[in-house]
Amino acid sequence: MEKQEFQERAELLREKFRKAGRLAAMGVSWAEEGKTLQEAVDEAENLMYQEKKVFIPPYISRKFQAATSK
Repeated sequence: MEKQEFQERAELLREKFRKAGRLAAMGVSWAEEGKTLQEAVDEAENLMYQEKKVFIPPYISRKFQAATSK
């Protein structure tokens, strides 16, 4: 699999989660030549946590507002 196809598949997976109304923070990393598996895993993990910082707080805020406005 080439890098572009890998990235496209990751984006399709993100879109499937969104369409299903689900939240999923994903971090993906393409292992370039010379990168160790651990480096790729660490990079993917860091990217996942960055996504969580962006998407999870607004979701929690909306859930809290919905729960407290009843």
